[in-house]
Amino acid sequence: MSDKNNHAPPKSAIRLLTTLLKEDLLEEVLGDLGEQFQRKSKISVKRATYLYWFQSMNYLRPFALRRITQVSNPFHMFKHNLKLGIRTMGKTRTFSAINIGGLALGMLVTMLVILWVQGELKYDKFHHNYDEIYQVIANRDFNGDIFTDRNMVFPLATKISEEMPQVKHAVWQTGESSNLISRGDISVSKRQIMVGGPYFEMFSWNCIKGDQSTALSDPSGIILTRSLQEILFTAEENPIGQTVTINNDRDLQVTAVVDDPPTSSSLSFDFIRPFDLTSENTISLLSHWNNYSWRVFIQTTSPTAEVNQGISDIMQENTGDENSSYFTFPMKKWHLHNEFKHGINAGGTIRYVRLFSIIGLITLLIACINFMNLATASAQKRAKEVAMRKTLGSNRSSLIFQFYIETGLVAFAALLLAVSSAYLVLPSINRYLDIDLSLPIASPTAWLFALALTLIATVVAGSYPAIFLSSFSARKLMQSLGTGSQSSIPRKVLVTLQFIASIALISATILVYQQVEFVKDRTLGYDPNNLIVIPATGTTSENYLPVKSQLLQTGMVKSVTRLSNPITQLWWRFPAPDWPGRLDEENILFAGLSADQDFTTTVGAKLIEGRDFDGRPVDSLSVLLNKSAVAAMGLEDPVGKQLIQRENELTIIGITEDLVMSSPFTKVEPMMTFYDQDHVKFLHVRLNDKVPPVEALSEMEKIFSHFNPSYPFDYEFVDENFQDKFAREEFIGTILNALAGIAIFLCSLGLVGMAIFQAESKQKEFAVRKVLGASFPHMLGLLSREYLALVAIGCLVAIPMTYFFIRNWLTTFEYHMEINGLVFVLVGMILTAITYLVVTGATWRSLTNN
Repeated sequence: MSDKNNHAPPKSAIRLLTTLLKEDLLEEVLGDLGEQFQRKSKISVKRATYLYWFQSMNYLRPFALRRITQVSNPFHMFKHNLKLGIRTMGKTRTFSAINIGGLALGMLVTMLVILWVQGELKYDKFHHNYDEIYQVIANRDFNGDIFTDRNMVFPLATKISEEMPQVKHAVWQTGESSNLISRGDISVSKRQIMVGGPYFEMFSWNCIKGDQSTALSDPSGIILTRSLQEILFTAEENPIGQTVTINNDRDLQVTAVVDDPPTSSSLSFDFIRPFDLTSENTISLLSHWNNYSWRVFIQTTSPTAEVNQGISDIMQENTGDENSSYFTFPMKKWHLHNEFKHGINAGGTIRYVRLFSIIGLITLLIACINFMNLATASAQKRAKEVAMRKTLGSNRSSLIFQFYIETGLVAFAALLLAVSSAYLVLPSINRYLDIDLSLPIASPTAWLFALALTLIATVVAGSYPAIFLSSFSARKLMQSLGTGSQSSIPRKVLVTLQFIASIALISATILVYQQVEFVKDRTLGYDPNNLIVIPATGTTSENYLPVKSQLLQTGMVKSVTRLSNPITQLWWRFPAPDWPGRLDEENILFAGLSADQDFTTTVGAKLIEGRDFDGRPVDSLSVLLNKSAVAAMGLEDPVGKQLIQRENELTIIGITEDLVMSSPFTKVEPMMTFYDQDHVKFLHVRLNDKVPPVEALSEMEKIFSHFNPSYPFDYEFVDENFQDKFAREEFIGTILNALAGIAIFLCSLGLVGMAIFQAESKQKEFAVRKVLGASFPHMLGLLSREYLALVAIGCLVAIPMTYFFIRNWLTTFEYHMEINGLVFVLVGMILTAITYLVVTGATWRSLTNN
């Protein structure tokens, strides 16, 4: 008994060591206690530390086992590990702040991307018949050049309903057109569509007033949207049965009011009118199979090849067209897969949904890598802690659980910060990008998803300390882990992954910007500057000549003409006319444009040869061709040659440069411009560039108000309309700019944390080097060269990957640039400079200490 008592440690020592174990402070004081043990036993500090360590473990094992038993209950274990996690975060405030900030930024980006993607994926799903609605589309083959056309003939829907029993409903609809709608003193220009067939049985527009089942039965009826009703009627008035006026010449009776089409709708309108099937005009249209101006939709549960073939048979039987094949295009593809190339569905918005989804996940991964980098950099400290816990009896599962709790705390704090930040920045993002995103704070599903995102971040970011460190034995951890070159391999791999992602994002951002600028610098064939488009509403057309005369008399206008459509759009395509030397198999699709005199002068189109329309009677059978049309027909000396179109003999009077009127990313189509004074509804006005546009517009408004008093003066600048064609690409570029900046920031954040830790861990080495005469640049070079080497490795991996991705993206445009390799050199230099500056700033204090 006495022998046992002689070898027992003092009770005060047991209490001290028990407290240290309980409070997780044993590791911190171990060195000091080892030094005290050394002074008593007269041995080296290192040996004394190990002897004291193992003696302490022998004494404390029963207490450790008792402590383990106390926390064996899952709730107590979670509570215990939670306390340890909070204490660990408090000890490493700098690294915790970097981790929380980095993860929050990554989560914020991922949340915003998910919100945008979710909005894109829910397009049109509010329709009850979403899975059964299809649009009838045609692939028209013109000499191997396949054009996908959504415009159908008027009687097609009726024929489908009569002859195809597998089709439940077939309806037709016009495109959107701007019309003046008025009531009393209120007049506004709004978008109209005209429909026919069981339209409301197919499409689910929410009716809030009136009877939707009978709303289209009255040819003089009109269906308003909620927002238009609020403009025309007061809150107390019931609009049903009330009269409104269209274009100041026809009274219509309100039969129903529907909710505004959601922002996630492929179809949009402000009011709906039914076709008058009893009118002579509509009856005539039902017998004409050569006017392709309508959209046709069907509802069927069996969209098989038989349906497609049936529609093609109907068209061939009634038109004799053997160069077109008809097919049904499902509503679920209208938004995301809306592009066709050479008759094949080539995707569309879905490409960007996938791209941004990948980039959002990459950004979150970069943020998680920051956490893993810091965990790797501090492996030496954590290794000692793990070794002590294993010696005290902790098993691997409990260690993994503890580390995941710590990581989960960081991730949850980051989630709260990310949600708060999203709530604050969303209004600004919506205004800047012209989108409508909202944070579903009240949705339990959204919070479950956010917690799932937190769990993913926890699993990914905590994988290194939880799985890797806990896998080693206590002896291995104490002897070698955290020292030597092998311990830095995980950190180097993770840093390199960050550099790869950053280089790829920066390079892609620059190349997308260059492609947009390349197309913007493309020769348009006309001058969009100081050119205004004015719709010929009301009495403008009949007063065109006096309006033009007075505009020119102001001295603020250089020239005026009229076109069938705005110069930035193409509304009309048709088979090419016969020309001298045409072969039977040559079948070319032409774009059409109607124009009045002074066409080329007003729009600034360059005449290669010949003359412009000058209003002489012979111009009624005269046409202008663009350069692409001449090349497609293979004509030599085309001016003066005759063309035959529908028994009309047309004369080529001039050749213009190719005008870029549709997408600036595609090649210019062959185009024929006709002289026409009856179907030209858009005035184009060339302003005097020496007069301020504000003054010119003020004078023009007075003239139009005099000759067309019932309509507001409405105008658009052509250069602004042309810039709208780049909206999607500029949106992509903006997103990539933001994501590239965030990636750089996250990389820099991680580099700051690792550089600080590395500098602190080498404090003694730096002190010795300074004493021996080493300069600051020399020590900085030793510290930063490792990171610069990783930048070089990142460039070697990221550059080929980015090159092939961007090259494939560019091939989606017929008009695109060639990739310049200097971009990648520039990106490498930028990232090298950023890395060097970040490491310098982060380690300045440690390297300059006395």
